[in-house]
Amino acid sequence: KSRRSKGWPQERWGEKKHTYEITYQGKIYKSISDLAKYLGINEDTLSARIRDGLSEEEWGDVRVKTKISVGYTWEEAPKHLKEAAERLAIGLNISALEAYQLLLEKIDFANL
Repeated sequence: KSRRSKGWPQERWGEKKHTYEITYQGKIYKSISDLAKYLGINEDTLSARIRDGLSEEEWGDVRVKTKISVGYTWEEAPKHLKEAAERLAIGLNISALEAYQLLLEKIDFANL
């Protein structure tokens, strides 16, 4: 049924039907897709983890077959970048994935 036939007031007819915002660790993301990009995992993987009831802390876990947003699984990621991410993670007290994402954000691939 349409909003009009449901008796909605005319000023509400143009409202968005759904909000796709998702909150992760206190920060609001516009969509699951945006959060998946931030976490460096596939959107379908993130959706499945949420649907399967995994804790928020587990949503971004890099697992053997999880694709990182640059197209690598964690195992396939270049060794030197993984090592750098692991050292950075220790220094910043963050996960290796978060450190890897920071490194990827700062690399200028056009000038390599």
